[in-house]
Amino acid sequence: MGYKKNELHSLHSSDNEAGLKKWYNKIMTTQTRTKPNSKNKVADKRQAIVDAAMELFTTVGYETTTISDVSKKAGVAVGTVYLYFKNKQELLYGVKDDFETTFVGYMQNPELQAIPHHLRARPLMEACFTLCAQQTATAQLMSLPPQMIGEMFHQKDGGVIQKALQNFLDEAIAAGVFRPIDTKIAAIAAYGMVHDSLQQCFGMEGGVEVQRYVNALTDAFDHWFVKPEFLNS
Repeated sequence: MGYKKNELHSLHSSDNEAGLKKWYNKIMTTQTRTKPNSKNKVADKRQAIVDAAMELFTTVGYETTTISDVSKKAGVAVGTVYLYFKNKQELLYGVKDDFETTFVGYMQNPELQAIPHHLRARPLMEACFTLCAQQTATAQLMSLPPQMIGEMFHQKDGGVIQKALQNFLDEAIAAGVFRPIDTKIAAIAAYGMVHDSLQQCFGMEGGVEVQRYVNALTDAFDHWFVKPEFLNS
């Protein structure tokens, strides 16, 4: 669907928090409802393992949970878990990737794609923080310190979100609304800014200042990426 000029202005305004969340929930509900059920038994088993791990990591705790616990919860043999994940650290990143894939699915939603690139920062930030607010335990899980989860923490890149951000920046530059920048480095930096903000907001502050973070990040990204002539359009 397309958006009229007044609707786009409303999406870009910082005082429309309730409307943005309602809009976000509508899109996410549609996305969940229309998502096809996988008929691939291999994918189903992997997803069952990831779902079980997410539940156990966020209720029992990451350190306490064992691979055996995950296999029992998922209803599969221990050996089946190891077919997909070499160890518990890799399983944690399976949970992380699943969490991020949900957000990337939102980024690719046709309703968001209908919004001009230079007006997407606020809806994206609202969606990101709303998703974390709905899954606070998972968001806190993602902020585990490096020493707790080992060297994989240092080796893992930004994953699907970082790649999706780079694609978005490339598209916006090609559309002529973003300044020419090194999109790979910008995607890494933007990912880091949002990731650290989410850790601080939900991991340290309990999610009580969500809108302040959304406003600050939106303002930062608008003035970083968007060409001046499009900032107030």
